[in-house]
Amino acid sequence: MAFASDNAIRQANSANRKNVWRPYKTGAAAATPQAAGQIVSLAALAGSPGAIADPSVYATCTDLAGAMINTNASPANSYLTSGWMTATQDGVLLVYDRLGHIGAVSLAATGNKTVASTALPRGMTADDLANVECWIELTTATTVTAPILSMNSYTNEAGTAGRAGATITFPAVATPTRWMAQLPLQAGDKGVQAVNTINVATAASAGVCNVILLRQIAAIPCTANVTIPSILIEELPRIYDGSSLCMMFLASAAAVVSVRGSLVFSRDA
Repeated sequence: MAFASDNAIRQANSANRKNVWRPYKTGAAAATPQAAGQIVSLAALAGSPGAIADPSVYATCTDLAGAMINTNASPANSYLTSGWMTATQDGVLLVYDRLGHIGAVSLAATGNKTVASTALPRGMTADDLANVECWIELTTATTVTAPILSMNSYTNEAGTAGRAGATITFPAVATPTRWMAQLPLQAGDKGVQAVNTINVATAASAGVCNVILLRQIAAIPCTANVTIPSILIEELPRIYDGSSLCMMFLASAAAVVSVRGSLVFSRDA
């Protein structure tokens, strides 16, 4: 069961049915936001948690090294209930559960790139499956040409295979490392259970990315160099046992960004 009221959350926290994580990530030139309004991955930055390692073959993510420590709550359920974050520029800190990923996907040649994702971990509810998204995370900067790619063969939230989404075009010829973007779905779909292939319609002269299946958990606004009081996470997203929680940042400027804060995960029993 979830919490019936804000007071129930306070009672759980007072009874120490909580896990508090105080993440921080130190910005680096290799993870500079591409531009205002673009998203940069923080997962590979130094700090707490430490940097994740980019994958090679497809792997599901359970208690991934470099993700936030998640104390398993079974038979109870755990929820992100409150938190605060501050950053060195205005923006939005996005917390997500990294469910599975594959790396070394080349953007320097056109054609289909095999992802071959396996069954999602966590045993998520149908509602949560409808919120699983496919993202790319650039690990080698692009050059000469802005790539165009799509998720051209995937299985949607209802288990229907052979779906194909629209294309996205990278924001610049030289899109920098750790840029992140969500891949569009076919009209009418809500989520992604599995991805078979990604198609590169227009290739760059250089460029490599990770393909990630993830579930967004929370979006926390940040004001540059200002700490605001902890805010209640209204959606009360469930944090499953084995979750691999990572962060990305919606930037307001093309400048190196560092973040820090505190997140509270409360257990309902």
